[in-house]
Amino acid sequence: MKKLVLLFVISISIFTLSTVFAQNQTKDSSAEWHKMPPTYKQWEDSQVVKDSLKLTSVELCSGKGAVASGLYGWTTFENKKSSLMLTLSAEDLEVTYLKKISKTFSTGLNVGYWINVPYISGQITWSPTKYFGTFHWVGYGFGDPGGSISGPRFFFSVQQATVTLNKNLSGNYTLIHYLNNIPTHVGNIKYTGKVNKDFSVYTNVGWDFTKQSQLLQLGLVYKPFK
Repeated sequence: MKKLVLLFVISISIFTLSTVFAQNQTKDSSAEWHKMPPTYKQWEDSQVVKDSLKLTSVELCSGKGAVASGLYGWTTFENKKSSLMLTLSAEDLEVTYLKKISKTFSTGLNVGYWINVPYISGQITWSPTKYFGTFHWVGYGFGDPGGSISGPRFFFSVQQATVTLNKNLSGNYTLIHYLNNIPTHVGNIKYTGKVNKDFSVYTNVGWDFTKQSQLLQLGLVYKPFK
């Protein structure tokens, strides 16, 4: 009799434990179901992804220009509110972050390292129409190019106005102040041609009115097709 009672108690215990375990498994499965990763479409439409910076262009340029000369590369990431640009050349390394204040106005910070001189600068872009825009860039460096690092001093100033005739043709005027050098005045015409939906090439032809010399640049731009 005692054996039967013991067997009955063991059976009830096993049944009870099995029921509790099954209920816990059901709850865990339900919780896991709610924690399942979203589909790619849900992920793509999420606010986090919409607000993240996305690659918008990669540009390579070679030649002599108003601001940049030699072989340069730019990589730009953007979202609706801001942009991040990385610049690299044999003598220059830059990071630029711009915040969009409005549809026509952006401002931000630029830090870089040019010929052994670290510098910090501010940038402003203003485009009241699709046919006209301005660019303003003022920086302070910490030393002499090629020399030793020292206290902050005025390094450069770039003021530029651009007129865009259409998607292929534009022209600009640039005023450059660099250290204690005399101001440089440059006029430039840029022509851009499409290679395919992702790639385009351009030619910059300019004239340095201060040095009385011609400027020429060739560039390749990659913009992922949307």
